[in-house]
Amino acid sequence: MKAVVTGGAGFIGSHLVEELIRQDFNVHIIDNLISGKYDNIHPLATLHIEDICSDKAKQIILDEKPDVVFHLAAQADVSRSIQDPQYDADVNVQGTINLLEACRDASVNKFIFASTSAVYGNLQKELITEQDLTLPVSYYGLSKLTAESYIRLFHYLYGLQYTILRYGNVYGPRQTPKGEGGVVAVFLERLKKGLSFNIHGDGEQTRDFIYVKDIVQ
Repeated sequence: MKAVVTGGAGFIGSHLVEELIRQDFNVHIIDNLISGKYDNIHPLATLHIEDICSDKAKQIILDEKPDVVFHLAAQADVSRSIQDPQYDADVNVQGTINLLEACRDASVNKFIFASTSAVYGNLQKELITEQDLTLPVSYYGLSKLTAESYIRLFHYLYGLQYTILRYGNVYGPRQTPKGEGGVVAVFLERLKKGLSFNIHGDGEQTRDFIYVKDIVQ
């Protein structure tokens, strides 16, 4: 079996690549290394340093004809999405469309998309389900929700099989200690340096966290 993993040099992507190789997949990584790292790349994976918006990324899929594409590459910084919504949309929407077109033309069997719980916005519910309203309050959440809609339409129009996974608050090794989503890594980094923690609000707020290896499974 052959798989392409976009963002395979990143936090979640690198763990996914490791597991796929453990299961004897032939793995190709597409990553521009803006946030991914060389140190995260499995030695048995083939790295293509390309942007998901590029014609070259599309050509890689056409040439390799993988059985499955795991699309994890993204602009995932909520703050940056607010500051630069155009860039956020270019990566998360246009990049996804580029890959979907390649998958259609290469007759890829399955497209698996790393979405986000940010598509739900600020729903005041203890438990959120797939049936709840999607009301994003950031351009990041909106761009990922838009990408989801394109994926569903590619399935409707061309029969491309897909799975959409809405991750929330993933933590684990290789996580960059920054941003609200990386709070576990931030706290551990400050703990190692003997620094105090910065708690916003009254400290009573809660989040659900999921370990990166569980995401991979």
